[in-house]
Amino acid sequence: MAESRSRILIVDDIPANIQLVASILKQENYALSFAQSGLDALQILQQRPIDLVLLDLHMPEMDGFEVCERLKKQPELQAIPVIFLTAVSETDQIVKGLRMGAVDYITKPFEPLELQARVRTQISLKNAWDKIRWQNQELERLSREKSELMSMVAHDLKNPLTVILSGVDYLRNKETQISAGSSRRLNNMLIAVQRMNALVANFLSLESMEAGRLRLQPESVHAHEMLKTLAAHYQEWASLRAVEVHLEINTRLSISTDPLALQQILENFFSNALKYTPSDKKIWLRLIQQDSPQYPVRFEVEDQGPGIAPHEQVHLFKPFSPLSSPLADGERSTGLGLAIVKKLAELLGGKVSCRSEWGQGSCFVLELPQDLEPAPENSQPSTESQPEFHPELQP
Repeated sequence: MAESRSRILIVDDIPANIQLVASILKQENYALSFAQSGLDALQILQQRPIDLVLLDLHMPEMDGFEVCERLKKQPELQAIPVIFLTAVSETDQIVKGLRMGAVDYITKPFEPLELQARVRTQISLKNAWDKIRWQNQELERLSREKSELMSMVAHDLKNPLTVILSGVDYLRNKETQISAGSSRRLNNMLIAVQRMNALVANFLSLESMEAGRLRLQPESVHAHEMLKTLAAHYQEWASLRAVEVHLEINTRLSISTDPLALQQILENFFSNALKYTPSDKKIWLRLIQQDSPQYPVRFEVEDQGPGIAPHEQVHLFKPFSPLSSPLADGERSTGLGLAIVKKLAELLGGKVSCRSEWGQGSCFVLELPQDLEPAPENSQPSTESQPEFHPELQP
């Protein structure tokens, strides 16, 4: 961001007053402009960039109040600070000016050091604000470019990964006899491609949600039935790992929510619990109707895994924050799934949390409202397919 002289517009209907203010500010190396009426001041503000306006309060035809009011109503000008110059120190006049958007006032006759100090303060604040605004614009631009680039890369990877996945699956299921070594290598290839495919799909889901392209469709959902179905779906995987799954449902509860999004959250919680829970340990799935007007519905998935280190819990739901805890089969997580879960929970009007003790296991919690507010009538549904969560390891 290039440095330049700060530009000040002095507005007063009396030329001698303009000359006096200019002489006081001259040594500060400002770029000074002048106007002898409110109309001239507004024209100058439209024609050239100005960093600060020193505005006489009492002028004929258009006084300082009206100039300030018009300036603050124009989006491209309203950020310019205004200091009123006034010969009176009446409180009601000063308060009126400040309420209209002025940042300060100086009474005549001017004390040179006071004028210089007040102007210097407002110029410093304006420069700081301009720098922050410029940096925010740069960050937004870089974020858009990063998102577009990563989305393009993910889309370009999706099709070849699907082809590879189909090819490996075909070779595994081919009737022709293959050696045990070849079969093992094919299985390893299949797992690797599945994980890559899941990573790409999860990234696209997260990018779609962050871009605001996902529109949820609330409908009546039997929460207790969804939890039972989830447990049944993963029962074989749990049995293969010798992990006991316990259902604790204290209510038969129907809620209005998006069933796909809710299922994705619960699948993430449960699949993570299975990944991290060693053999001969337990997992609990709970549905609780709690006494909370905002979040009466509570889901819990508790495991007896290794737990989560305290310093990692702070970043648990941020993208690409994998845990150091090893999975039960020695694999590592990429850290995308929980970021997707957090976004989905917020879209459902709820929140997610986790309590965990290192070496004692973890309990992931989803709290939801009884009813998800429907999308506004003027909102547009996504033209893309709905994002879908993919566990990083398939059962």
